[in-house]
Amino acid sequence: MTSDFGYNYYNHCGPTAITNIIKMYGKKYNNNIIKNNSAEDVFLTVMGSNINYKYYNPTDGTWNSSADSYIRDSFKMYNITVRTYGEYNNRAPYKINYQNTVNAFATSNRLMYIMTTRNDTRHPYTFHHLVGYGYTRIANNSGVYRAFIKVCDGLANRARYVEIDSIADGGTYWEVYF
Repeated sequence: MTSDFGYNYYNHCGPTAITNIIKMYGKKYNNNIIKNNSAEDVFLTVMGSNINYKYYNPTDGTWNSSADSYIRDSFKMYNITVRTYGEYNNRAPYKINYQNTVNAFATSNRLMYIMTTRNDTRHPYTFHHLVGYGYTRIANNSGVYRAFIKVCDGLANRARYVEIDSIADGGTYWEVYF
């Protein structure tokens, strides 16, 4: 969670999301170096890959356009190469929607690095970076469907489900491939 990495960092949801991606990788691939490092150690490594505020600064946070490079450079600190694809924007056909979410999780080695950019208090996240790692779709008795992305949002220490339609307008994402 972002609150675990208080230090003197502000607007650090991006580095927190990358930390969570790296910890997920360590668990999935049984990488003992990552698994044995605390989340705090991984976070400091992520911050260490941000030389000269190339990707993140406390005033602006993490720049959406360079989040992919930040992810890749953070993994390089562990001598691991990952691929990123995107930046998928909020315009068709690349917007965050159910079909694109299904495609993003078509194999078990992909995550979504989601960046919300909508400045609206009715929106679940305003200017926030989070990790999508699953999805579900449910229907009520009338056959009306609602789709959700399972996220690690850096604000709670448990998974949350966010309705895809609530972040589709103004949301962009990078796909991260292990």
